[in-house]
Amino acid sequence: MVAGLLLWGAAYVGVAIFISFAGTPTHRIPAYLLFEGVCLLPWFIWLIGLSARKGRGVVIATLVQASAVAAISYIVQVVATNGLFWDYFPEKNRLLGVRISGVPLEEFIFYPLMINLSVLLYLWVCGYLNKRGIPDFSVKPAALRMALLVPALLFLALAVCVFIQRNPSSIAPVSRTWEGLGIPRYAEGSLGYGWTLTCLLSVSANLVIFYLAERRTALQLRAVVLVAGIFMLMCLLVEFLGTGWGWWVYNRQQVSGLWAGGIPLESLPAYLTAVMMPTALFEAARTILGEEGLP
Repeated sequence: MVAGLLLWGAAYVGVAIFISFAGTPTHRIPAYLLFEGVCLLPWFIWLIGLSARKGRGVVIATLVQASAVAAISYIVQVVATNGLFWDYFPEKNRLLGVRISGVPLEEFIFYPLMINLSVLLYLWVCGYLNKRGIPDFSVKPAALRMALLVPALLFLALAVCVFIQRNPSSIAPVSRTWEGLGIPRYAEGSLGYGWTLTCLLSVSANLVIFYLAERRTALQLRAVVLVAGIFMLMCLLVEFLGTGWGWWVYNRQQVSGLWAGGIPLESLPAYLTAVMMPTALFEAARTILGEEGLP
């Protein structure tokens, strides 16, 4: 597992170094597409191959969750792009120029590949735990549900507070600038906190789903916790690279205004959705098929 993560890290660093020196304002390279082809596509292919060796149930569950993620990401991308939650800066990164429902093709490639990476990690970690006979955490169901319900209600309350602060009459003119360390900034439209609300509500909804679900699947706490930690770090690295190069740039009018570099702070807990949703879909599909136990 460590070797695989180091390999991904080496690919990430290699791409980051290459695009930093190869791309210029007059000679732009398709950096976004290059990243997807080097740092995401091989791992997606690996996921399919890994699933194929673990039985029919795992293969079908993988295809089910991958299809669901593609469908969900399509809706999110169309709503977010057309709702001006973010925009793309081709001034630095050359896009293919192909758009679907107003969204660059690169975006539709990115989300299914990136999110499926969390399922690959989950399968990987579950296999690691299974081989070594490492037991699950000893957490009583009531305590587990309380640990999920409390933050779910907290995120929901924050979403309500943010919604109250919206000001649709406050219109900002289009502003596309580059600030500090070459980080692009973008503002347009009314003050709607659209991305902030999306992040808070998605985390709250996923926590509620876990709260309602009975733990009859192989969704082990140890595996989920470890995968969440690794995947959130990977998301952070990808976000820093993406926002720094203008692959996507968040609209100031649609975020809280609290930043970590070019990343809104509300995006950080939302990374959990990319772990919880696909793994839950994966395990739900396997449960329907009547297969239990670690992959």
